[in-house]
Amino acid sequence: MKRLLKISLLLLVLFAVGWALVSLLRSPPQPTGSIVLPDGSWAHIEAVTYGTNHLVGPRLAYVADRMPQSIRNLMLRVIGRPAVMRFATTTPTPQLVVWLNRGMVVAPFPPAQGSLTCVLGDTNGFTSGRVLNYPCRYALEFPGFNVWPRREREITVNVYHHPTTGGVLRCGSIVFPNPQYRSYPQWKPETLPSVKSIGDVEVTLEKLSTGHSQSKDYNRIKGGGHEIIFGTNRVDGENYTVSFMRLRPVTNTNEVWHVSHVETSDATGNKIGNNMMSGGHADGHFTYAPALWPGETWKLNCELKRTEGFKAEEQFAFRDVPLGAMNVTNRVVWTTNCNGVSVTLEHVVRRAPAAAEFSSSLESQVYFTTVGLTNDLHLDLHSARTDNGTNLNQLWWSVSSSNRTYSIRDIPTNAVTADFTFTVQRSRRVEFTVKPEVGTARKVTLP
Repeated sequence: MKRLLKISLLLLVLFAVGWALVSLLRSPPQPTGSIVLPDGSWAHIEAVTYGTNHLVGPRLAYVADRMPQSIRNLMLRVIGRPAVMRFATTTPTPQLVVWLNRGMVVAPFPPAQGSLTCVLGDTNGFTSGRVLNYPCRYALEFPGFNVWPRREREITVNVYHHPTTGGVLRCGSIVFPNPQYRSYPQWKPETLPSVKSIGDVEVTLEKLSTGHSQSKDYNRIKGGGHEIIFGTNRVDGENYTVSFMRLRPVTNTNEVWHVSHVETSDATGNKIGNNMMSGGHADGHFTYAPALWPGETWKLNCELKRTEGFKAEEQFAFRDVPLGAMNVTNRVVWTTNCNGVSVTLEHVVRRAPAAAEFSSSLESQVYFTTVGLTNDLHLDLHSARTDNGTNLNQLWWSVSSSNRTYSIRDIPTNAVTADFTFTVQRSRRVEFTVKPEVGTARKVTLP
């Protein structure tokens, strides 16, 4: 009887060890499902990972990855592929990485025809977040997402084809489990319209609406004024949010304020440093991407800056700046100070007025260096004007912590000098906690 019991226990131990080894040799469960793309290839999700160190492979490979290098080398020699990771990458911040693999059914990949984009979606079909773009010829892609609907048990990745001939075609979507699905706190939204005073500026958030395309319809209305209708025709999965907001200076009515930047966050850990897309003070609205998920309540942290109404001590100018010879780097090195900010005009690169083509090699450029700027203390080029009275339009500008470049394409050939006027101001911030609406949004502006 004892012998039989020992044999049974031994068999049970061997079975447990065998089961553990089989489990280690297998890959963890992965999402299923695939879609067929226009070029005849298929695409499916190999795996979904979250964090900063993303590894995909059999369970034994995860064990090997944590071992010292000598033991790892031994495991690789003895066990082979089951101890090797299939895919690996790192991200600078915690991200949701979707390992999207592609292959052909019977033939090699055809020549590249356009590009593919993929964007996340919730179970209600709403798409948003970072839009990943890559050439059709790539077999494996692993796009990383910072923002997604974390309360959703399942998420979809939606794939779109952009052919070289133009247009866009939705290829389909693949469902996968959300690795961050759990219970999260709930924020209570404010009732709109919501009015807040930031110093002597009154800020009114009238409406927040999400899920819009870039297209807008302008219509004149009876008695003057106009209306703007923001549609929802999202053929490529890329969405935008529109905010209806009014900024009114209470004391100095000569001031003109606008929203220069928006940061949004929700209770689940999503954080977005939004890019302003269009709109402004005159229209009473601005749009930005990516669109806010409609199922969440969001905190909108808006940075406010002025475009008009500056005091004399908030402005300075580099006057009669020599533009110099054509196609030459003309060193100037003039320095001035304003409100604790030191600004040096380093040099000007003078070029002939550019044609329709936009290229940094064809445009005039003015280079500045700065000292003393902080997150809320801003330096802005207010105007640029030549000695013959031409107002210069900056094409683009780039900035870092200590230098900035302004690109100008319309300096007349007979101009000799130019004045560059700057403003130095402290921005203000206002925060709203709002749940966005979904559907067509309409903004009426009266005369």
